[in-house]
Amino acid sequence: LNTESQAPSSTRFSRVDKEESDINCNHAQDKIVRNLRYNLDQLKIRSDKENYLSIVEKIIVGPATIKATEADYLLGINTDLYNKFRSKRRILIDTGEKSSWAENDVHKWTDEESLVKTVTMPKQRLQRTNEGNYHKHSPEIDNTFPDLRSQFEIFSRWGDSRSDGSQITLTQSDKWLRQAGVIDGWTVTTTDTAIFFRKFSRGSIWLEYSIWRSFLEELVTKKGLDMRDVIDRLELCGKPAVTKPNR
Repeated sequence: LNTESQAPSSTRFSRVDKEESDINCNHAQDKIVRNLRYNLDQLKIRSDKENYLSIVEKIIVGPATIKATEADYLLGINTDLYNKFRSKRRILIDTGEKSSWAENDVHKWTDEESLVKTVTMPKQRLQRTNEGNYHKHSPEIDNTFPDLRSQFEIFSRWGDSRSDGSQITLTQSDKWLRQAGVIDGWTVTTTDTAIFFRKFSRGSIWLEYSIWRSFLEELVTKKGLDMRDVIDRLELCGKPAVTKPNR
């Protein structure tokens, strides 16, 4: 009888111990996350971009899949940076370097997600001619490429077959700025562009080219960027990559 009475008691105590262990583990994880978020915020306040990006990369690029909502809610990591490093993680899996990580993916990757990449600007040096055009120092490359207005018309048609190219939405503008590397998730974020865009749109969902130029100039000025460099990036980033706009 004593033996039979002790078995359930032992089982009961082991179950209680496990529950307490889980509670302590969750409490410890909460403290770790709070400290990590605090230090990430401190790096942003000090404008220590290098160390901030290094830590964010180590958080996103690893064996465990981190969701965008988790990264944002727990650590304040914005979507642009999340997509940048998540794409890097995907590349490590696809190339076989970290193929075992695929087993830990909590959901399948869509075509759009796998296409999210940061755009590296062409390394060819640019020189301005007397006519105001820019040419690359390379005989193998076509020296003609679209100006800013032409690119505006191209991106204003992205995702909207009925557009005549005269007006651009915030989503289309962000697509263009992101593809050109202007939106980098640090100096310029989609939150920044939304604030400035709405300032000039005055309730409209579109901006005409001249007003969009004013939006761009204020964004560049407020963020301490070089206007000529930004225009070069926007002119040279190519046509919109094949992804679907967010609706």
